[in-house]
Amino acid sequence: MRDFTSSVLDHIGFSGIRAVFDKATQLEAQGKKVVHLEIGRLDFDTPQHIKEAAKKALDDGLVHYAPNLGLPVFREAVKNHLLKQHNLNYSEKEIIATMGATQGVFLAMGAFLDQGDEVIIPSPTFVSYLNAPRFFGGVPVPLEMKAEDGFQINLKELEQKITNRTKMLVIISPHNPTGTVLSKETLEGVADLARRHDILILSDEVYDQMVFDGEHISISTLPGMWERTILANSFSKTYSMTGWRLGYLAAPEKLMSAMLRVHQYAVGSSTAFVQAAGAVALNESQDCVKEMAAILAERRSFLIKSLNPKLVPVKPQGAFYFFLDVRSTGYSSEEAVNRLLYEGVATVPGTAFGAGGEGFIRLAYATNLDELKYAAEKIEKVLG
Repeated sequence: MRDFTSSVLDHIGFSGIRAVFDKATQLEAQGKKVVHLEIGRLDFDTPQHIKEAAKKALDDGLVHYAPNLGLPVFREAVKNHLLKQHNLNYSEKEIIATMGATQGVFLAMGAFLDQGDEVIIPSPTFVSYLNAPRFFGGVPVPLEMKAEDGFQINLKELEQKITNRTKMLVIISPHNPTGTVLSKETLEGVADLARRHDILILSDEVYDQMVFDGEHISISTLPGMWERTILANSFSKTYSMTGWRLGYLAAPEKLMSAMLRVHQYAVGSSTAFVQAAGAVALNESQDCVKEMAAILAERRSFLIKSLNPKLVPVKPQGAFYFFLDVRSTGYSSEEAVNRLLYEGVATVPGTAFGAGGEGFIRLAYATNLDELKYAAEKIEKVLG
């Protein structure tokens, strides 16, 4: 029988994060202790009032198809949140409920990429961005971000990457995997290039509520950028709702119309009762978000104090990741991860986030302090 696999998949491998997770799970099955610092999943439960809202929605019979854009109550909640949080003014027709931010990425790529269109992707980057353009005939163009630049986007190098085929630029801030928050200066420089070269921006702002140094600025708020920016966000991190698969895109109606056509045929609509719970998450007290962020700040401070400074050349400003520099150890990213895993600490090789990640490993401080203390001791033992 012939191989029916699409040639598109020739350049698309499995997630490097999941590969480590599977190995760690196998070790646990053998009775070995493993501290999971590889998965970007917070150890907090979803706040109770959000779960109660989902139960109520189910009891109220909210079990049928939602409108393609999403429930009006959900889009109203997102609209009000963006206005209050970022002073961004969208109509309800300019917001779409997605199955997490990852599906939103595919909507944006599917709606705007033609064969051969280039997407500039600062690297290292979250794994979805490395491959998503290829599904639609797009060409991912990596732009290396360096620790020596604080993992900020180098504007001169960015401009050199722009060609007449460049259609889109992806930015992530706060950043996964480095924890960097893009500075206002960097964002203004990116905005200037986007305007001059007429480029779409896909702005991943999933960690916008987890900033510990500096401030989060949405590039949509800069002059001339609202009309060319697709803002992607998710409930997974902010409200510890990873399994709920809920996110949203916000963009001008002209852009949203194209994405809606993709969405209609991809999933139709995201889950109705989950959207109802998401609306409650946004509309009610944000104390739960502040409490989780305070705990993460404590964990971050502990690791900054506990880890060898040579491993942390760039202190993470947001999200909940450290991108540890292992170049001085003589180990490759893969070797460092394997040695730590043998000692019971699961991390991710930087190469899982693109070639620019070689020499680094990602650590997600999404577990309790006792586990982090154990991990820090093992990291000191293996990496010094």
